[in-house]
Amino acid sequence: DLGAPNLGFGQIYLDFTNTGVVGAVTINKASGRVNIAAAGTSVVVTNSLVTAASHVIAWMSQADATGRVTSVVPAAGSFTINTVAVTAQASFDFLVFNAD
Repeated sequence: DLGAPNLGFGQIYLDFTNTGVVGAVTINKASGRVNIAAAGTSVVVTNSLVTAASHVIAWMSQADATGRVTSVVPAAGSFTINTVAVTAQASFDFLVFNAD
């Protein structure tokens, strides 16, 4: 649960895409999972919901000896997740927030 009925909302369920593709992908949803190849340091996600002013949060969704998110850079129609080089192929989840 996120929120409470007295706040005007109770539960939020976001449509989520879990892609099996390694590398650059297109996911036109507010959340999803992408994969970076072993020794990789970034992945570009094309997403029609994203603007240069979007807030995109990303996190590693599995254990890896070295991998971690260093930055997420939004642009018009896409964003890039930058990481420390991952030891093995690794997955990362993201969530997009936009202003009015």
